[in-house]
Amino acid sequence: MAFISMVFATVGIFVLICLMIYLGIVIISTITLDSIWLVRKHKKKKTHAVLKVFAVLQSIQFVLFIIIPTVLVIIGCIWYSVERARMPETASEIEGVDWSNAIMVDDVRYIHCHDLFFKVDDISSDPRFTKAALLGGRYVYSLENQTGYDMYAIININESHPYIYVPEDAQDEIIEFYTYEADKAALATRFSMDDPYMDPESGDYTEVEFDDDIMAELIEYSDSREIDGRTDFSDVDDCIGVYLVSEDGIWDSNIRLAVYGDGEAMVVEGVYDGKISGEIIEDGPLKDYVQAFIGSCDHVL
Repeated sequence: MAFISMVFATVGIFVLICLMIYLGIVIISTITLDSIWLVRKHKKKKTHAVLKVFAVLQSIQFVLFIIIPTVLVIIGCIWYSVERARMPETASEIEGVDWSNAIMVDDVRYIHCHDLFFKVDDISSDPRFTKAALLGGRYVYSLENQTGYDMYAIININESHPYIYVPEDAQDEIIEFYTYEADKAALATRFSMDDPYMDPESGDYTEVEFDDDIMAELIEYSDSREIDGRTDFSDVDDCIGVYLVSEDGIWDSNIRLAVYGDGEAMVVEGVYDGKISGEIIEDGPLKDYVQAFIGSCDHVL
């Protein structure tokens, strides 16, 4: 294996040397032939057609293999430097940032929180991103949020989904805050067999009232049970998708609900082959809330 690698390396070096020699010949011959042509023209002497042909051919090669690649490299370097500098120009440096399995900022360990996730279109104009530090090809941003804790967003150049890092010791408290206490907007959409999925960015959502605790209870309910209901979509009275998003846009939660048959209610997990499946909500306050909520959604698109 080492021998093969050496062969490839040798061949590569040989090709590179040949290429450099070729480009050197192109440069020297172009300058020489064009200079002779220009000098003879300036002295009003006749220039042989052969020399003109070679001068033109070498000039074309010079433009194709020297000028154009050089211009592209320069443009690429300028663009790369602008891209690397564009975002930090709007922010001061974060002191004391270093990598481990997490990040350390001012001796505090921050870990990636998978429960916090959002999309950003333009970091340079997003007020949530304040201070910045560059780590390799990635940026670490101080992230404004509702919790009162310091948070950091790590994002690669040209990506739209930051990775959010929170203090390791406070992660559970932060998730609980967003789940039960944070200010949120509640959005709802009606879905069908033709469009059974929720896309909050589609713009087809209607603002509604939905209890944070009920959302958490429904999610916990569906997580703790096996799928035990399946019915034809044609027998469903109504299906509503509910999407909660925190005021700072860092946290969201969603669920799909359906009522069908003789007063049955379900947390919908799947929609396929003309049927819906999910966890049937047992009789009680949770079921009553879902039925009342769906009954109030006549205005939902």
